[in-house]
Order: sequence, then structure tokens, then C-alpha cells
Amino acid sequence: MAARPLVNRISQRKAVLLAGVFVVAAWVAHPFFVQSSASVQPPAPLAVKPAAVSDNRPVMPQGFQQQFVIRDPFQMPQEALPPKAVVSSNNGSSAVASPSAQMYQVTGIAIGNGTAAVILESSAGSRTYRIGEYAGQYQIRDITANSVLLVGPNGSHVLKMRR
Repeated sequence: MAARPLVNRISQRKAVLLAGVFVVAAWVAHPFFVQSSASVQPPAPLAVKPAAVSDNRPVMPQGFQQQFVIRDPFQMPQEALPPKAVVSSNNGSSAVASPSAQMYQVTGIAIGNGTAAVILESSAGSRTYRIGEYAGQYQIRDITANSVLLVGPNGSHVLKMRR
């Protein structure tokens, strides 16, 4: 009979341990199965007025001041545009004065492998041209080692390389 109380003690320990496991499991699972009485509501949406679209400008933050001129990166430079058409009035005078070829200066010439290029400088800046291209209303007709032939509305002009 002495063995019987030992078995009862082991069974009691198992029962207490099993009850403890159930209590811990119930405590951990409680938030998943029981909703709290104080449910959380999402905040009410703020009353925001829709922006009035009066023009196509981008909306900038308050206090923003544009301090520099933004150039359209896809717009061709002025000197690369084709020449403007000259419109004659009834009295025979032209409405647009044609620029002189003298406003260009030759700053560089490169000749090699059958091609030639010239760097012409104007008030708008420097640009490289090849034979057949236009510098304003003047077409580059010929490029030699030290000069360029321009043909335009004021006739032919030979520009020499400055030294």
C-alpha cells in the first residue's frame, strides 16, 4: 500500500501542472477571443477644402518664392531655331531687320577625315557648326583652315579666324 500514495502524489503534480498550463494558455489567448469594451475608433477625417484650380501652375508650399528662372529643358536654344520669315509691308520695307554676319566671330576651326567644323561666337554664346548648317539666317557654305564663308540675306561674308 505504500506505492499507492506515491502514485497519487505524481498524479496530483501532473494535475496541478496541467491546470497551470491551462491557466497560462487562457491568459495568453484572452485578447484574441474577447473584444475589449472600449473599442478604438479611427479618427474622424479632417474637413479639407478642395484646391481651386485656376491655372496650370504647380502648387507650391506657402512661403515659397521662385528666385531663379526655370528654363524648359525641351525647348531648343534660340540660335538653333530656324530663321524667322521676313514679312514685307505695303511700302516695300521689311518688318524684321536681318542681322549682320559681322556679329559672329570665328573662335575655332577643326578639319579632318573629310569633315570640317567651325566654332562661331556670338552675343548668345559659342556653338559648333558644320557645312550646310545655319547660324541665324546665315548658312555655312565653306570652311577652310583659317576662314569661313557665310551666305545670307546680306550677301556672302568671309569670316577669318581671329588670332
